[in-house]
Amino acid sequence: MKKNLCLLAIVIVIASCSENAPKVEPAIVVAEKPAKIDYGKDIKYTEWEIGKPEHVKTVLNFYTFWDNKEMEKLSSLFSDTLRLRIPGVRNELAVPNAKIGQSFAENRGEYKTTTNQILSALSLHDRESNEDWVMITTYSKWEETS
Repeated sequence: MKKNLCLLAIVIVIASCSENAPKVEPAIVVAEKPAKIDYGKDIKYTEWEIGKPEHVKTVLNFYTFWDNKEMEKLSSLFSDTLRLRIPGVRNELAVPNAKIGQSFAENRGEYKTTTNQILSALSLHDRESNEDWVMITTYSKWEETS
């Protein structure tokens, strides 16, 4: 009798594990967008995610071309207009592409040497504004001509 009960229990367990048993589909989990944090100040960019690595390569090329005095290659990295805000200059500067190389060459001519050691580089994309940014930390050294 005990043998029959054990055999019956084994058959029941096997039957309950068979392919005919009802299948349970996994629940689909939808991640909710986290609520925006109130920092107490207006912050333009808060929806960052990791961006495209090729953007980092473009900026690293800029430093390489600058240090090697390759102004023609440097100007090829820019589109139609370069907009700059330089410390000590109140207004934004706009330089058309045709003059980018010349402007950089004039500025680079003020230095005998420059070296930029890249400490960190990160490509970022802001989901809300759909803008791409590259954050670079460098250790820069230069020697002026005069």
